[in-house]
Amino acid sequence: MEKEVQQQEEYLKWLKQAKLDLHKADVLFNSGDFDGVAFYSHQTAEKAMKALLIKKTNNLIKTHDLIILGRKTDFPKNILSKCEKLSKVDTESRYAGIIGTMPYEKFNKINSAEYFDIAREVLSWAEKNI
Repeated sequence: MEKEVQQQEEYLKWLKQAKLDLHKADVLFNSGDFDGVAFYSHQTAEKAMKALLIKKTNNLIKTHDLIILGRKTDFPKNILSKCEKLSKVDTESRYAGIIGTMPYEKFNKINSAEYFDIAREVLSWAEKNI
């Protein structure tokens, strides 16, 4: 579902929130809260992609799917392939037991660092293309 955005500068708000979410992921990584890192890494990527989408089209798509957002914003295939992994994190990091384990059991220093790196790459690419 697409929603036309009234104010073109709206993309700047989404970009700022993406940067703030990346900062939250960093803080949580340093405190060992790895499920939070996963969650905010996904949020960073999603909001960065939505910022780019708003800038390009003046529309907002209500989805959490990074692949859909990445295709709509012409992200490179190498980044999109990484986003496939990060896209699953949205529900896995929030909903207890959805994957058979609790979020705090699934996420660790290694996989959360990978998600953080993907989020940083998505944000960087989006910023360069806005």
